[in-house]
Amino acid sequence: MDIFTQTLENIPAEDKAVDTRNICIKLWKEFYAHKVTGEELRKEISYTAISIEHGWNELRRKPLPTRPAKLVNYLRIAEELIRTKQYEKKFRLQEKTFQDMRIADYIKQFSRVQAENMKILNWLRQLKDIFEKDGDMGSKGKVQRRIEEFLSEGGEIDYRKSY
Repeated sequence: MDIFTQTLENIPAEDKAVDTRNICIKLWKEFYAHKVTGEELRKEISYTAISIEHGWNELRRKPLPTRPAKLVNYLRIAEELIRTKQYEKKFRLQEKTFQDMRIADYIKQFSRVQAENMKILNWLRQLKDIFEKDGDMGSKGKVQRRIEEFLSEGGEIDYRKSY
């Protein structure tokens, strides 16, 4: 019986939707106790990630926050000021706009969601590579479909694009 199955059997039935993190922590503890090899750990964590419904459902793109109207207006006006080479006026407008705490909160939230989405996409790509290496085309296909779904909801994540 593999470690993943043993781990699931030790979870009470009412807790089967347990957070993937808890199972992975248990697996790491077994690794540090030299009960499993690094290769076994990698494989078990990968299968855990796609097997537990709660964890699998978390591997989706998180929606970006809605831009505040003041920022939308600023971006529109700033573009026109740059086009007409009114840089001083654009700078003053920028200073005024970015002093608004709602704008700062939005940018912080936007950055957090972008980072989370990048982590999810990278993890999905790692999972796909792991399953491909193990020759598990069924699991690889499941992950590939999730990657395609992720990308169809907003494309690649580009940190050069700002808020």
